[in-house]
Amino acid sequence: MDFQLRFLSYFLTIVEEQSFSKAATKLAISQPSLSQRIQTLEAQLGFPLLIRSAHGVALTSEAQRLLEPFRELVGRGHRIARLARDIREGEQRPIQLGVTMYSDYPERANLINAFLDAHPGKHVQIETIYTVELYLALLSARYDLGFSVGPPPDDDFEYLVIRHFRMELLVPLQLPLSQTDEIPYEALAGVSIACIRRQRFPRLFDTALQPLEEAGAILTYPSDQTPMGLVTHGRTHQQIVAMPIPFVSDEALTGAGFVRRPVRGMDPPVALMLVRPKQAPTHVSTLMWEFAQGWISRREKEQRA
Repeated sequence: MDFQLRFLSYFLTIVEEQSFSKAATKLAISQPSLSQRIQTLEAQLGFPLLIRSAHGVALTSEAQRLLEPFRELVGRGHRIARLARDIREGEQRPIQLGVTMYSDYPERANLINAFLDAHPGKHVQIETIYTVELYLALLSARYDLGFSVGPPPDDDFEYLVIRHFRMELLVPLQLPLSQTDEIPYEALAGVSIACIRRQRFPRLFDTALQPLEEAGAILTYPSDQTPMGLVTHGRTHQQIVAMPIPFVSDEALTGAGFVRRPVRGMDPPVALMLVRPKQAPTHVSTLMWEFAQGWISRREKEQRA
């Protein structure tokens, strides 16, 4: 089936804007033209994609199943366009960096600053983005490289580990486990631990939280799934909180009556990483990627010395 990526992009814009009229304005085309293109796409597929109502638009069940494949296909089309432009124009444009909100650690800034010091003629542009959106944006070549904190990404990406994070539990000061420097893995049997639901971050859950359950811990899922919501729940119910990524500051934890305690016997489940697509990375990303490899190697040698 011969899809026009432009029509798929139009469809995704409607989904994003939740309105034909807003999407038409954003795309700078008339609303009748936009409607016609969606009708053409639906005719190609053989079923409707969108349901219009007074409240906006909704996805049909068929469209829900195709939404992520459409996003991936459009993203790869954008990536090809970016790669072709780089080939034509050379290496003059700035390096586009996407950074997740929780990747703001000193190591990230140190690496970027060291690269700029070593290559004064180069420029980087940095944009903050959510983790899920970062990986989609890397595949579409919106960003050349990304900084992320979490478990290793899937096989579409390669990554460099800048810093590992041990699995830590947030323990109320009133509980006996707060008196230990490290919590033995085997001591988790029967312990109630509040954490995020798997639906929120499947890969993070499988990497960092499933092993707690396998050790015999009893995982519970508070209704407020935000980092501070989990902490508030733990304080109210005197319950340990699992937070594989250190979302909450030490000051906030101290004020809430918690201490961090690493789990002994668990491999570090998450890391601060520099990430890029495995297939056909953008040309301008190569210089920074190779610099980062050397920078990380030197840093590891210094830490071992």
